Amino acid sequence: MGSRYENKACGLNMSEESLNEYYGSENNIAEIYTEALLTHYYTTIGFFFEEGQLLGDAFKIQNIPTIINNGRYDMVCPTVTAYKLHQKLPLSKLIIVEEAGHLASEAPIEKELLKAIRDFE
Repeated sequence: MGSRYENKACGLNMSEESLNEYYGSENNIAEIYTEALLTHYYTTIGFFFEEGQLLGDAFKIQNIPTIINNGRYDMVCPTVTAYKLHQKLPLSKLIIVEEAGHLASEAPIEKELLKAIRDFE
């Protein structure tokens, strides 16, 4: 997420102190700029998806075992969308991660992602 606002919205427990530290450091300027460019690019092209394409094309991967991890308080990818995708994928397992937003770096999401990886070992 390329902006302070996006980071605050994406992380459930994103503290002002951590944001001030990240955005106040000269060492992070290149990373912040790169994230902003990537966010702008992918947003303007619709993330390579047409409206409704993910759910509409879910049948193409319906035979692939899938684990869907979604933070209960994810403001970017709402839980209802994860649920709708799960309904279209009969081999999927839906994990709603309590006390988590959108960021993979949040401890509860990270824990569930690692469990998902181990499930496929």
